[in-house]
Amino acid sequence: MKKLLDKLPSKVKSDTIVEALFEIRFNSEIPNVADLLPGLLFPKLRKSYPKIESLPNASMIREISKKDKNFKYKPTHRLLGDSFTLFIGDDVILLSCPLPYQGWDRFRKEILLVLDHVKDIEFITDIERFSIKYINIIPNELAGHYSDAIDLDINLGPFEHSERGLVLRQEIIMNDFINVVQVAPNSEGITEGGNQLQGLLLDIDTIYTKKIGLDWDIISNNIDKAHLTEKTIYFNSLNEDSLKKLQPIWE
Repeated sequence: MKKLLDKLPSKVKSDTIVEALFEIRFNSEIPNVADLLPGLLFPKLRKSYPKIESLPNASMIREISKKDKNFKYKPTHRLLGDSFTLFIGDDVILLSCPLPYQGWDRFRKEILLVLDHVKDIEFITDIERFSIKYINIIPNELAGHYSDAIDLDINLGPFEHSERGLVLRQEIIMNDFINVVQVAPNSEGITEGGNQLQGLLLDIDTIYTKKIGLDWDIISNNIDKAHLTEKTIYFNSLNEDSLKKLQPIWE
């Protein structure tokens, strides 16, 4: 079995991140709380998020979520900023950093800003979990075949594996987090310049596992640990050649 890297790069020049997300799932005794939250948060965050809007099909999402739990944590509103978007639902607050990724220091600062205002809202009574998720697409020109990009070798009996229709999902427990890792070749995204991007999806959702007693201070004190855990899994998933192609920076 491959050993973990002794040291992680601080970053790579050829960044593969297409979106970074910070999510809080919660419960509230007030029904349709997402109708109230934007109005409470907007005055405090107006400088960073000058535009507020309801999402298309918000009412439909709310009705479907009553029957289908897969829709329970779908947002219905959003606050739009220059570099970040804050999504709000009846059971979720989601901070999104799309392209271009701002770097962890900037993303972390924005997370703490949002937490500082959300924690004062009294009718968020029970925090279910928090997570940090990074969606990466390693371009085909760098990855080639998926086996050229990541350390992964799978076969089904005597049948040779193929990229056609391949989707891999694995849960890795590390550092008080369940890390849901998804790998899918031939995935598509959009570059910062609006061009189509095709390559290997490496999606890592790092979820804090200790639900009992979870509060705002615990979240604030563990976001760096969550980020380091995700980063450890990402760089250890790459093989040596693909890491070199991404031009790691060691500091």
